[in-house]
Amino acid sequence: MKLLLTSVAAQVIEKAFPLFPKKPQDCNILCIPTAANVEEGPKDWLEADLEAFRRLGFNLDMFDIDGAAENQVASKVEKADIIYVTGGNTFFLLEKMKACLFESAIRKALTRDAVYIGSSAGTVVCCPDIDYVRTMDDPTKANLTDTKGLNLIDFFVMVHMDHSSFTQKANDKLLEMKRGSIPVICLNDDQALFVDGSSVSTL
Repeated sequence: MKLLLTSVAAQVIEKAFPLFPKKPQDCNILCIPTAANVEEGPKDWLEADLEAFRRLGFNLDMFDIDGAAENQVASKVEKADIIYVTGGNTFFLLEKMKACLFESAIRKALTRDAVYIGSSAGTVVCCPDIDYVRTMDDPTKANLTDTKGLNLIDFFVMVHMDHSSFTQKANDKLLEMKRGSIPVICLNDDQALFVDGSSVSTL
């Protein structure tokens, strides 16, 4: 199982380049921008992430899972070498993932050496639960009754630790979470975690 977990993919994707299974032009990369659907205003942050991949030579297969059928999602994920999930609203993203049984599809993909890349919300959904980001994200943008995440990792990731909009809220929540039993790893916007099986390293 290989995961590249980031706060901002655009800031780390170039240094993570050697971790990818194929050359960009030979790589089938599925991009899921669903989390951005409910975000208001300009989405420069999303465009920056997408442009960073394109500069490296990746051709992105854009696929919104909102409203997609389970078999559509399974087919798309099955063919991908890299599954890249963008930032946006974590609660909305998880709601749509649950609706199309995305967890089942991604787990199968990871057993055949596909790589999952998460940016912000795409990182947080991999955790055991996403409720911890409700102070930084708006849960009312989703109709989510169960905040259990994909549970692809057995720890929490606190993203955007050095971002001006989130630093104070992240630090306040971090103090609370450190009293719990599940480890928390913090990421600045220019950092990433690479998970390879049971090995976890910071880039």
